[in-house]
Formats: sequence, structure tokens, C-alpha cells
Amino acid sequence: MYLLTLLAWFSILFTGRYPKAFFEFTSGVLRWQANVTVYAALLRDEYPPFSWEPGAYPLRFDIAPAERQSRFRLFIRFAAIIPNQFVFFFVQVGWFFTTFISWFAILITGTYPRGLFKFAVGAIRWQERVYAYLFLLRDEYPPYSINADAQPGNEVLSTILGLPFLAIYVGLSILPLFGVFGGSTTVPASLSATAIQREHPSGTSGSLRITLVDYSDNA
Repeated sequence: MYLLTLLAWFSILFTGRYPKAFFEFTSGVLRWQANVTVYAALLRDEYPPFSWEPGAYPLRFDIAPAERQSRFRLFIRFAAIIPNQFVFFFVQVGWFFTTFISWFAILITGTYPRGLFKFAVGAIRWQERVYAYLFLLRDEYPPYSINADAQPGNEVLSTILGLPFLAIYVGLSILPLFGVFGGSTTVPASLSATAIQREHPSGTSGSLRITLVDYSDNA
């Protein structure tokens, strides 16, 4: 799926279209993932099928293919999604606790509390909308909402807020490379052999060997 998404990125860039075969494969993988999430989150007892075919599991997951897609959005998605994911993080924390409570409710009563069930379904809905956006299946920005009828979120404002965080992340990822490719550094040192009083046990760190000495040079 990741490989096909990369190829689809270039396809959208040059043609404005997501290849149909790629779309069916990627949306199928997301459906499979959603089935597993629903099972793991205690929302259904049926074991998820080894299949992404619609109707194979009691979960409705449909992504309608777009006729054409925006080339511009290819360059802003990863920045735009950062504020959305920041807010969704707190939803996930709440979802974790409600699932924990529901586990005991099912153990004692055999039922999943209706209100908590609706919240969990909404959290999964938010998650899958984000995936559809990030994997280029839809251009609409995912709403900051768990509701089924929620309108797309503000992509422009989210991009403006997300760009600094993306820049910081990229910068922190690149900086260590300068230490790798920057070459070696030589520190000049001049010691008198007669001034070394005693050598201490050596230590190693990677390819670096360190020996501590007592050094006394009257000069």
C-alpha cells in the first residue's frame, strides 16, 4: 500500500488522477485494517476476515473515488494533518479509557454501553478519514469531529498551523546527518611521555577507545 501510494502521488502530479487499480487495493487495505480495529476495540465479536471485500464483515466502509484530484494538495497534506492529529490524540486518549471501561461492562453485563459505543465508532470514523486523506484517496480535509455528517475541516488554517511543526521535525531529522557525513575532526594534543604518571583502565564507545592518564608536566 505504501509503495502504491508513492506511485499514485506521481500519477496525481502528472495526470490529476488516482489509478483505479491502486485505489481499489489501498481502500481495500484500509477496510481490512478497519475490520481489525473494530474487533480489537471490542465493538464486534466476529473475527475479522482475511479479506478486504465489502460486506465480508459487519462494518460499512466505503470511499468513493474522485474524478480528479488536486495537485497542490500533494505538497501540503503532511503539514495540514498535524493539527488534526494533535486534536485527535486527545480523542484517542478518551477512546482508550472508554474501551477500558467497556471491557468491564461487557464482562459483567455482556453489553457494550451505547453511549461509549457511539463514541468509539466516531473515533474510528475520524481515524479512517485521516487515512483516506493521507493516502491520497480523497482531497477533502478530515473534519475535527466524530460525527458521521461532519463537514470537512479548515485545510488552509490547519496547513498554516502545521507548517512550523513539519519544518522543525524535518530539521531535527536532518541535523544528525551532518554529523555522519561531515567527516572526522582531529584535535591536536602534545603530551610528554615522561610526564605520564599512571594509565587507568581503558574504555570503548563504538570505534572510540579512551584511556585516562595522570599527567604532570613541570614545564
